[in-house]
Amino acid sequence: MLIENDKSNNRKEHTRLQGSVDLLKKISVLYVEDDAATREHLSRFLERRVGKLYTAANGQEGLETWRRFKPEVVVTDIMMPVMDGLRMAEMIRLENPSVPVIVTTAFNEMGFMLRAIDLGIDKYVTKPINTDLLLQAINNSAWGIRVGLEMQLASTVFDVSSDAIIITDSENRIIDVNAAFCEITGYSKEEALGQTPTILSSGIPSADFNPSITGIMMSGNPTRDDAEKYHALWERLKETGRWSGEAWSRRKNGEIFAEWLTINTVKNSLGETTHHVAIFTDITEHKIKEAELEQHRHHLQEMIDERTLEVMQAKESAEIANRAKSEFLATMSHEIRTPMNGVVGMVDILQETRLTGDQHRMVRTIRESSIALLGILNDIMDFSKIEAGKLTIENIPTNLREVSEGVAELLAPVAAGRDIDLYVYVSPDTPAWILSDPVRLRQILFNLLGNALKFTHGEDAIHGNKVFLSVESFNPAGGCPGLRLRVIDNGIGMTPDTVAQLFQPFTQADSTTTRRFGGTGLGLSITKRLVDMLDGQIFVHSTPGAGSEFTVEIPLLKSGPGRKLPGEPDLTGVRVLAVTSDPVYEDILPAYLRCAGAETAVISDMEGAHRQLIESADGAVLVLDHSHSEDFSTGNEIVLTDKARVVQLIRRSGIGVHPKAVTVTVSPLLYHDLISGVAIAAGLLTVKDSVRKTDQRKRSRRIAPTVEEAVKIGQLILLAEDNETNCEVIQEQLRLLGYASEAARDGRKALDMWRSGRYALLLTDYHMPYMDGYQLAEAIRQEESRNAEPGGTRFPIIAVTANAMQGEEERCLENGMDDYLSKPLRLDKLGSLLAKWLPLPEKQPEKEIEAISDAPAAPNLSADSRSALVIWDVTMLTQLVGDNPAMHRRLLDKFLFNSEKQVAEINAAVVSGQTAGVMEAAHKLKSSARTVGAMRFGALCQDMETAARAGDMQSLQALASGLDEIFLDAAERIRRAGY
Repeated sequence: MLIENDKSNNRKEHTRLQGSVDLLKKISVLYVEDDAATREHLSRFLERRVGKLYTAANGQEGLETWRRFKPEVVVTDIMMPVMDGLRMAEMIRLENPSVPVIVTTAFNEMGFMLRAIDLGIDKYVTKPINTDLLLQAINNSAWGIRVGLEMQLASTVFDVSSDAIIITDSENRIIDVNAAFCEITGYSKEEALGQTPTILSSGIPSADFNPSITGIMMSGNPTRDDAEKYHALWERLKETGRWSGEAWSRRKNGEIFAEWLTINTVKNSLGETTHHVAIFTDITEHKIKEAELEQHRHHLQEMIDERTLEVMQAKESAEIANRAKSEFLATMSHEIRTPMNGVVGMVDILQETRLTGDQHRMVRTIRESSIALLGILNDIMDFSKIEAGKLTIENIPTNLREVSEGVAELLAPVAAGRDIDLYVYVSPDTPAWILSDPVRLRQILFNLLGNALKFTHGEDAIHGNKVFLSVESFNPAGGCPGLRLRVIDNGIGMTPDTVAQLFQPFTQADSTTTRRFGGTGLGLSITKRLVDMLDGQIFVHSTPGAGSEFTVEIPLLKSGPGRKLPGEPDLTGVRVLAVTSDPVYEDILPAYLRCAGAETAVISDMEGAHRQLIESADGAVLVLDHSHSEDFSTGNEIVLTDKARVVQLIRRSGIGVHPKAVTVTVSPLLYHDLISGVAIAAGLLTVKDSVRKTDQRKRSRRIAPTVEEAVKIGQLILLAEDNETNCEVIQEQLRLLGYASEAARDGRKALDMWRSGRYALLLTDYHMPYMDGYQLAEAIRQEESRNAEPGGTRFPIIAVTANAMQGEEERCLENGMDDYLSKPLRLDKLGSLLAKWLPLPEKQPEKEIEAISDAPAAPNLSADSRSALVIWDVTMLTQLVGDNPAMHRRLLDKFLFNSEKQVAEINAAVVSGQTAGVMEAAHKLKSSARTVGAMRFGALCQDMETAARAGDMQSLQALASGLDEIFLDAAERIRRAGY
């Protein structure tokens, strides 16, 4: 009969047994019992708790079941028929001695007990059976099985490990070693057992090798000499129970070997060290290879160091050579440009004097030769800068039409001299402004167009000499928008072999080409490099005897306007008949005219034009190209009436011009000239209005004031130049431009002269004795900063240097200068720069804003009357100081700067009731506001001055309430206009 344990008394034991549930579920059990009731009841109990249960009714049946299924644990009764439990256990143990057997019996006969002890029975459970004790016995047996398996696994690992393993006891005696130990050291297991690990000590002095630490670490008795060295190591082993590192040991045969050693400490439950386990690997081959690699690495490092030294020396030599080349180029530039400045400058001056026809021709030859020499010098310097990687690219707003037509205008005299028809076309579909480098873009076009003109000659062209520059945008499929520049000529052309080497430096078609046409052979090489720097491509198509076509494609990046440009006439509603048989004009004329809004038709001859005029009810403007102008000039074809207003496109001065026709020069035809000519013919524009301001300035020659007159009007220029010839040339150029000047031959003298306060602008050379141009500018800026007054203007300094190397302009600006001119000074460039920094007054000298206005004071106005005045009269400054945008800008900037402070002063004075302060500030503002055209603001200031003088605080406060708003309205209008 089974007895159920009292749960309250056995709860702790029951909880512990629950921790073994997982293990019990993994084992198989054989239960042998001859009593059917007991077997059935206990079987149901065990089936729920073990992995697999087998049952048998006697020992014979149990033996057969075990042999068939090999259960891991056997539970059996002793007294059974056929074969008792002990006999069955004996038979099972004969086949597998490790099978655990648990006996359940109520029989206590001594003989059976002795037999059970001899058989090594694992556990007795007396009847009636306590189920918890039975489960505990089965669980203990299962744990025994698991531990046995783990020990078997550990033993296998121990035996088959390729690493040597030594186990020592607490007395440091070796109690076990594995096969790898025997193989590595040469000691047999029997020879090692009972010994200490010192049998492996290498005995090598530490100065030559890392000494063996195997024995020292295992012995626990390091020698006095080694104690210090390994004290830290032992401390770590005691703290962590583990140490790893390299060591040297000795085999049985005396051979030294390297090892990687790991030592682990084994402790009992009391924390006492009971064993050490040392594991080591023979790394001798690895150390040999490591030493060889280290030797090889050291050798490579020596080679690398040698090569690095050679490279550094070569780099240093190259840098010295580059610096020498740069210095040489700078010196070359300075030495060549300095005398060239005298030549070109004097030629410009000479052209302004009275000369005979022959003298004009000779002067023109001198000038063209000088410019050609400068072009060669610029090519060589640009090429050198590109080779040195010192040429930089800007990315600023660039006006395409201005750049393209400007290059064509510069080369127009060359085209005229060679009897070449020069065309330039900038597609209206192309953005007016792009982000690019205008200087480099102009250089590319100048080189390509100049080359085309050079190689297009009268005796080679069959149908006349023609060079065409086209600028258009394009949008490749799936790509980014681009800009396409094409230069087409019908000149001598090139062979494929010539084209293949075209962009190599110093290369031309052949020596005959060089002798015949001249040049350095650098232009196209520089052009190719510049196109590459603009992320573009250049293509060439050429046929010998038929001409060439150069195409440049660069990315098209749209930009906002870089500056405000004058507007073009609107031709909306104007009907134009373009009479031309020129294929180029057949495209250019309608594209330009339709862009301006004109209704345009192209007709190939005068007869067709005559017919259309007769049929037309409203008439039209006729645009005749130069090939038809001769027919028209006879007056036989068309009589000028309201129906026929004519624009003649004139190329050669020999062609007659009808006195009632509007003429447009087409060398080359420019967009502005064509549109303005048609607008004049259509009555939309007067001839006077159409003339460009720059042309007006070119035609006018000024009489320079005396030095004293220039001082009085604030126009005297100080020139710092040590070269006598250059000094004479520049002063004469200034005189022609309408300026008076004084000169200093060195920087120190120039500084003393500047301190007098007589000068409005400084032109300074860089190379001068005692104090160079940079030092002079620095000294002036330092004194300016010490004596600066609020709202004061910066004294303009312009560098004039013969050094045209890359970065020279940036260096000038960084050293306190405001602008830069490269020698030789061209009269037009000098004039443009002076117009920017020291513009000449059109009608009267520039004075302080408060002193300019002589307009009579207006009577006091009501608020309604004031509102009727314009916020800003844009014509007022022109009436006072002439058409001088640079001066306008300076006066308006000063007005805005001072007015903000004065408005604040007036408001503060009104709040504090200081009528005298209001009256003084309002008086100043009244005058300056009217001078710049801020009429409504000036009237309000006058009213406030009057109210303050009368002490009328009530009116003054009412007027002051609108002061800020009216001033801000004027300021907004001025700034919106681009000031």
